[in-house]
Amino acid sequence: MTERQKAWIGVSPGAGAYLGESDREEVNFQQSFYGGHYGRLVGIKNEIDPEDVFWAKTAVGSEAWHVVSDRPVDDENGRLCRV
Repeated sequence: MTERQKAWIGVSPGAGAYLGESDREEVNFQQSFYGGHYGRLVGIKNEIDPEDVFWAKTAVGSEAWHVVSDRPVDDENGRLCRV
């Protein structure tokens, strides 16, 4: 967690975030972006997309995958591997 993230959490504990203008490195994106609905959304995702064809860094169910890259900065340009 970055110092900037800690500062925002300190002044707004429990607050959410707008996914379209978010920090892609959000540590607790499940709560910040989806709140208490996350568990139900994972169930829907698993039912509709059981092979995990659709993936995005902070999308529902994305924590089941990790991008392996040889770049110095962690990004989505690499191989997508199951955790």
